[in-house]
Amino acid sequence: MRTFEFLKDIFNLHGKSVGWAIIEEKVKCGDSEEIVLKPGLAIKGSRVYVDLFARRLVSTIKLPELERNVYIARKEKAENGMIALVAKDGIEKSLLLPKTFINDIYNVTRYGAWMEERLLL
Repeated sequence: MRTFEFLKDIFNLHGKSVGWAIIEEKVKCGDSEEIVLKPGLAIKGSRVYVDLFARRLVSTIKLPELERNVYIARKEKAENGMIALVAKDGIEKSLLLPKTFINDIYNVTRYGAWMEERLLL
């Protein structure tokens, strides 16, 4: 199964047009701020996005303690078994991920007979 079809099935996005995205979360705690970039899926015509690491749908938000922005991205080949998600429109945001990151995250999300032969942690 192809990646987008697989993810559409998991997130009930049949009939929707999806593409890659980079999700930027800024979490403020006191005087410190942590910025995290995560891979996501943009859903055309929607205000919600899929956070692939969290395995859930999210929307952009701007609160004093949490800000979430989403940037439409494209997938590019990188060296050493990696891929890059690069934000479009000249925004300097990018993520370097293993080519297997979807399998790494979702391989144990859906039952398969192969699981009976392995120890799942």
